[in-house]
Amino acid sequence: MAVSIPDFFLEAEFDSYRVTGVIGSGTLGTVYEAQQVRLNRRVAVKFLSTEVAADFSPAEFQEEAIGLAALFHPNIATLIDAGTVRGQSFLVTELVSGMTLHDYIDTGESDVVSTVGIGTQICDGLDFAHANDVLHLDLNPHHVLISEIGWVKLVDFRMSRPFAPDKTGSRRALPYLGPEELESVEESIIDRRADVYSVGKILWHMVTGEIPPVHEEGELDLEGIPDLWQPVIGQAVRRDPEDRFSDCRELQAALLGVA
Repeated sequence: MAVSIPDFFLEAEFDSYRVTGVIGSGTLGTVYEAQQVRLNRRVAVKFLSTEVAADFSPAEFQEEAIGLAALFHPNIATLIDAGTVRGQSFLVTELVSGMTLHDYIDTGESDVVSTVGIGTQICDGLDFAHANDVLHLDLNPHHVLISEIGWVKLVDFRMSRPFAPDKTGSRRALPYLGPEELESVEESIIDRRADVYSVGKILWHMVTGEIPPVHEEGELDLEGIPDLWQPVIGQAVRRDPEDRFSDCRELQAALLGVA
């Protein structure tokens, strides 16, 4: 279903942003292209869905935004601003010109070199976020952007909240999420290894061209994955987090070994 621009966005500027188009809709809400009038630059404005926004008090939203603003890294879309207009919370990030990783995979151009290159950049961005106590928790090919010059940019961090499988629009993320997220276990055991799992599933998609299966029980069958990739992907997507790579830096080292 097409997403339209609300009338009140077209009527006037809000907080010096003029919405000019729709980029898309995802698990966190709807993303619009806009012009930041004061600085005359194009940006992306994400309005959080009602369900996601309900998880935060105004103070919590501000605290989460401050945490995301600290993620200044080449492989993470930079948070520029955050606020509320007409009761709707929004985040403003740099606008990345390019395509999603999902669209890139669909081109059929993925090979060992490009998969390792993209995978290592994803790991770099996640490792920096983890060092700043921020987890992604919703990493999938739609939330990885490939810029026109080949930079990987991670978007749509879940603002430190564990994934809720029943939230509207989240079904496309299910194959990439670790069992510990899908089974609604205690938050205390959901850590950076959940993001490691998601990277493993993204690699699975890249090397096979197929969306990976949802992890329901036991260990996943790796039969369709090329032998070269089975050790790395197999360890990243183990059911028990203790059996995975301990962090993204360790996963990245294994990736570079493939190349």
